Formats: sequence, C-alpha cells, structure tokens
Amino acid sequence: MLTSMQGEIPAVICPVTCRTPEEAVHFIRRLSKDHRTDIIELRLDYMWPDMTVDGLVQLCRTAKDILGEKPLIATFRTHAEGGEASITDAEYVALKCDIAKAGCASYIDVEYNRGRSVVDNILGSARVYGMKTILSTHDFQKTDSEDRLLEKLVVMKQTSPDIVKMAVMPLRPDDVLRLLSATAAMKELYPDTPLITMSMGRLGAVSRLIGGVFGSIATFAAAGHGSAPGQMQLGPMRDVLTIISEASGSA
Repeated sequence: MLTSMQGEIPAVICPVTCRTPEEAVHFIRRLSKDHRTDIIELRLDYMWPDMTVDGLVQLCRTAKDILGEKPLIATFRTHAEGGEASITDAEYVALKCDIAKAGCASYIDVEYNRGRSVVDNILGSARVYGMKTILSTHDFQKTDSEDRLLEKLVVMKQTSPDIVKMAVMPLRPDDVLRLLSATAAMKELYPDTPLITMSMGRLGAVSRLIGGVFGSIATFAAAGHGSAPGQMQLGPMRDVLTIISEASGSA
C-alpha cells in the first residue's frame, strides 16, 4: 500500500491530531474525500488517557470503515519520541496487539526505542494477525553520523518490520545531508526494504520534499495542526512534490 520508487512521487501521509473521538471522526471523514492525501495517520496519543485501550481500538475500527481503501496508520507516539502522552509497556503492547487482532488499521506504528521485548511482542502478534508494521525511531535532539544512522536502520530492518521509519533533528545544514545519504545507502544495501526518513524542523524541511529521490517512500503533511516540527501543509506539499516529479521526468 505504501509504495514509491526513486524518481516517483512519495506517498503523502496526513496526521489526525484531534483531542476527542468526535473531532477525529469528523476530520477523518473530510480527509477520506481529499485526493491530496494518500494515507491517514491516526494519532491515538492525543486522546490518551481520556480514552481506554478498548475505546481507541473502536475508534480505529470507525476510522478504517470511513476510509475504505485509503490506508490507515494507527500510531501512539509517546512523550519520549515527541508525542503527547506516556503509557506503560503493558498498555502499549495491549493497544498495539489489540489493533492487530481486530484488523482495524492498515499499519501499526511501533517505536523501536521501547525495547526489544516490546518490539518483538508486538511484531510477533502483528505477523500472526496479518497486520503490517512500521518500526519507527525519532531523535528530537540531534542527528548522528551517517555511519551510526545507517547502522541503526540496518538493526531495525533485522527485526523484520514491513517499513522502517527514522526522523532526526538537524542542528546544521550538513546534518540534513547525512540523513539523506544514510537513506540512499540503506536503499542501496536493502532495495526491498521500504524506508520513510526525514530531517525535522525548519532546517530539515527540504528532506520532506526530496526524500523520495534518496529512497524514502513517504512524507508527512498537515491539514491544519501538524504532528512534528517542519511539517508543511498538505496543499503546498502536494504541489511541490508534483513539480519535482515533473522536473525529474523531463530531465
């Protein structure tokens, strides 16, 4: 469902960052008809702990029914990874595994830094129930060396998720180049492993636009309130991606 190749337009993922299920459902209905977005990410952490695990699973069911063929990513982004809420390992595993069992998303996001036991538990459950996974890592403080970025991508890939995602914070322009170079190196080493990578903040915004050239299959754009620093709005993002694709095709 998330497919892109070098030179093609990356998929555009739009996050839903509403604070109540009623607002989320209303927003998802609107996005379901918006041709500018390819995938919807439902940020469940924005509604925790006001909603229970069961309530969040039911919300995912409703969202998936509304979206039909448009893919849904179920994400709980924790405080440690730049999200809105904290959650225990037991609650985190229960939520992700219950979503996998219910089949009420197209993908579940799993935070690599939760630890190997948590990751293996959720990925194992997802495989049993046929749920696709995105193994993600976010560093809001810095960008490591290209070698360390590549090493981490390789280690994440070895846990066998369906997609590997990495987001880092640049402190200077060459940090952005290191993220893009690591993406290209990973793509060359493992061409069959789908990647989503980005450099965050204002410095990193360019990576969200040209990441597809280096091997990233998707980018994020907001329809209102974004979910991470540096996210562009949906309309301008789609326009720029189209321009880049047309320029690449005419070269």
